[in-house]
Amino acid sequence: MNIVVRSPNWIGDCIMSLPALRALKSNFPDSNIFLVTKKYLKDVFLNIDEIEDIITIPDRLNLKNMYLVSKKLKKIRFDSGILFTNSFSSALLFRASGIKRLLGYKKDFRGFLLYNGVKYPKNNNHHIFFYIDLIGKFFERKIEENYSGRLVINQDEKVKVKSLLLKEGINISKPIIGISPSAAYGTAKEWFPERFKELIIKINENRSHVQIIFFGSKKENFKILRILDGIESNIFNLAGKLSLRESIVSISLCSFFLSNDSGLMHVASSLQVPLIAIFGPTIPVKTAPLNKKVKVLHHKVECWPCKYRDCPFDHKCMNAIKVEEVFKEVISFIDNEYEVTI
Repeated sequence: MNIVVRSPNWIGDCIMSLPALRALKSNFPDSNIFLVTKKYLKDVFLNIDEIEDIITIPDRLNLKNMYLVSKKLKKIRFDSGILFTNSFSSALLFRASGIKRLLGYKKDFRGFLLYNGVKYPKNNNHHIFFYIDLIGKFFERKIEENYSGRLVINQDEKVKVKSLLLKEGINISKPIIGISPSAAYGTAKEWFPERFKELIIKINENRSHVQIIFFGSKKENFKILRILDGIESNIFNLAGKLSLRESIVSISLCSFFLSNDSGLMHVASSLQVPLIAIFGPTIPVKTAPLNKKVKVLHHKVECWPCKYRDCPFDHKCMNAIKVEEVFKEVISFIDNEYEVTI
């Protein structure tokens, strides 16, 4: 049986969907599971044995692209489709591809396109259950929780990325702090650049042997340059220099990681890299890292939680997280000398 899954559209959500993908294969071992995902997200799913093949689609689907993709999917003749996305367009694409047994949450007025439309959950369960529970509906039974959300990195990838980091002047035998100061969702999830800057200066003054790598996209580089203005010692800015896959492998080599609530936070968590996660407007119990070596920094304020992408007020949730609080946790992580093994 051929089953096709439409992946989520955010890095973090893709990682949180991995236990559900593995549950699907485990409960249906003779099936061939295909994954449809946006091009830039393919790197998240590489080396996942449960996936038969990854089919990439353009980041934006117009009518022409939808026709071409549906034509490609029709050739495989899928027996069933599962939508981890909530959009009308994702359901329309799969139905246009000839997939009649289509499972997904009833959102975005697409219920009539679904063979099995599931009521959208409104609870504070961790987001991995958003996907696992959907798989449970596929099998009409409750699914166990103990499926891995681990990304898979092979030895060849690590060798190549280690070489890349060495060319950037990074000594991989010394402690490395990885930092992701941005969030693709919006600035509401971002701790302030000036506080990151103050934190980096304090780390350099107190633990000068530690190397600091900044991660981010090309679009996020200007924010990182603001943070690093005037700071040179032991700092490496890799924003825009790495592919998503190279970033994933590089994070696996970090001694620990510091991040806002972002996709790269979930990457570090998945790889079991010791992690400090800064949360602002979102609810940690829903999307917190599922990593035993994590410290979540979060303070409830009167306007929390919210769904603003950019705070229209005075950003109280992030204002509540002070440099000294983060620095104390960073020093604790450094001095405990956590080691990461893959």
